[in-house]
This record gives sequence, C-alpha cells and structure tokens, in this order.
Amino acid sequence: MTGTQKRGKYMKQFYSIHEGEYLVGLCINKEIKECELWIPAKDKGTDILVTNKDDYKKSVSLQVKYSKDHLPANPAVFKKFYRSCGFWNFDQTTIKKSMDKNSVDFWVIAIHSLFQKKTDCIIITPTDLCKRFSKFKKADKTYFWVTKDGKCFEARDIDKSQKKLLMEGKFNSIEPERDFTNYLNNWKPVKKELGLSNQK
Repeated sequence: MTGTQKRGKYMKQFYSIHEGEYLVGLCINKEIKECELWIPAKDKGTDILVTNKDDYKKSVSLQVKYSKDHLPANPAVFKKFYRSCGFWNFDQTTIKKSMDKNSVDFWVIAIHSLFQKKTDCIIITPTDLCKRFSKFKKADKTYFWVTKDGKCFEARDIDKSQKKLLMEGKFNSIEPERDFTNYLNNWKPVKKELGLSNQK
C-alpha cells in the first residue's frame, strides 16, 4: 500500500465548500476589496467569516442559503421579465435558531442566473428577515424572484393575478414586506460592520 493509499484509508475530509459559498465568496471579493474570507473548519452555522484585512477584530459572520436558478422551467413570459427565480426550503424556526444562538450577523440568500451568468445576493440580518416573513409567510418554502432591472420579491403563494401585475410593474399589488429590492446586492451593512463604510 502506497503512502497516498494509506492517507486515503485513514484520513477523511472534514469540511468542503459548497457552490453557493464559492459564488458568494466571489461576490464579496469583488464588492469588498479590503477584506479577507475564512471558511470555518466545522459547520456550526457560520458559512463564511469576513474580516477587515487591517483589523481582524472587525469581522462579520455569514450564513449562505443558495438556490440554483429555476427560471428555465418557468413560462416564456417569465424569462422576458425575470433574470432568475430561486427556491429555498427554510422557515421562521430556522431563522430564529440563528437569532437565538446569535451565531451569524447576516444571511446571504444567493442565486446564480443561468442565462445572465450573474450571482445575486440578498444580504439581510436574521432579525429583519424574520420580521418580514412574519407579516405574510405561511409555508416553509420560499421563492425569491429577481427582475431584469434589479428588483427582488418573495413570491411564494401569490396568485396568478398578482404575478401578472408584478410583470406589469404594479409592485403595490403585493405586501410591501415581500419587496426585498433594498437588500439585493447591498453590501453596505457588511462594509459598515467591518469599518469600511467609506469604501467605494
């Protein structure tokens, strides 16, 4: 038995990065220049730790929730209006756990557009996410739809007439708490926590 075979027999991989974490990491490196990224050796809630490159005492912990793009499976009319449609399976209990344990500063809900080859990220604190969901969310499943002009909505359980109104630009047809546009690709709160709020 060779040395490599012996290591393969007795050593096990204890952690691996998944595609969502990788894509979010690329976004962070692009948006926040003066930072370093760390992947915890054990998964205890934090998926990515971001630190100020010049001051490691300033850090932000992130939990990544990733979905593949389900837009290709939707009707053609959707493809004219949306750039991606994501699907997640988490409820308020999951969010509250990260709040109760104070384990993460932000959730990053990410989806990579299959057609536009772009990763969109919703960056939000667990507290804000829970407050918003409490206003309308009834099911565990979550849909986030991103429009081609950069708007983002949670669309689980909205009816066909509301979907049509959304695509007509009548965004007041749904509860305001479903509008997550202000959180879409907005890394300013993370930069602020890192002491990098003046960074372009």
